[in-house]
Amino acid sequence: MNARKPAPIGPLALALRHLRPESAGRRVAVLTVVVAVALLAGIALLLR
Repeated sequence: MNARKPAPIGPLALALRHLRPESAGRRVAVLTVVVAVALLAGIALLLR
C-alpha cells in the first residue's frame, strides 16, 4: 500500500555494489581514495 521508491544510487555506490564479496579489500581501497580526494578538494576550496 505504501510502496516506497528506492533511493537513487550514484555511480560509485553502483560500482561498489557489483564488486565481488571476496574483494572487500578493494572496496575499502576505493572508498579510501574517494574520501581522500574529497578531503583534498574541500581543503583546496577552503584555501582559495
